[in-house]
Amino acid sequence: MSTVAQREGVGQEEKDERKVEKYLRGIEAQGFWEELARQVRDGVRIALEKAISHEFNSFLGALEYERTPSRKDVRNGHRLRDFETVYGVLDNIKVPRARKSSFTSRVIPRFYRRQGRIAHLITRIFLLGLSTRDIKSVSKHIYGKTYSPGLVSRFNKELMISPYPLAGEVY
Repeated sequence: MSTVAQREGVGQEEKDERKVEKYLRGIEAQGFWEELARQVRDGVRIALEKAISHEFNSFLGALEYERTPSRKDVRNGHRLRDFETVYGVLDNIKVPRARKSSFTSRVIPRFYRRQGRIAHLITRIFLLGLSTRDIKSVSKHIYGKTYSPGLVSRFNKELMISPYPLAGEVY
């Protein structure tokens, strides 16, 4: 014999299934994938911001609004960074700032604008036979951003110069 709570739980599951079915009926396949990609990017953004915030708290020696004698500095707002990942371009990631000292995140190092894996993948595409100009048109469809032939050439030079061109990069 089922309890009221069990019956209400089953009823809720059916309601949720109906909501999902209604949502899926009203969306095209392309719209579904675009929405999924947007939600993945939002999840990646949240994870990055939390990781950077944790790193910053360790750098300061105190949590937000925490008063301790071991605190090294105080917060001074944040700056916004754009960062390109294999999931797409993440706009306006909040990187906290310190008032007296300089904070550099290991998750998104200073002056890095894209995930190292992008340069690695673009270089592999080039080595498989696509020209730098072809990569410009293909990259828009793959990563949502075009990479100029000059930038592709620079990725290739980095690969040839250093035995570890992507050391320290986020994968």
